[in-house]
Amino acid sequence: MHTTNMMAGRPAGPLKQGTTVNFEPIESVDSQGFFLEDMYLITSDGAELLTPGVPYSSKDIEAATR
Repeated sequence: MHTTNMMAGRPAGPLKQGTTVNFEPIESVDSQGFFLEDMYLITSDGAELLTPGVPYSSKDIEAATR
């Protein structure tokens, strides 16, 4: 995990309200990287997904590129 525009790492303590966090799983297949990235805003009640509607399935990704 990394905060927006920061190096990847582990937070030293609880995430503070107003912090944005990117969740970016990456997979490499035949030397080609594939990744998804979601951005969350830490709120007083938990976290809010800031990137809703991003396609995840291969079918949805292919449709989005047409």
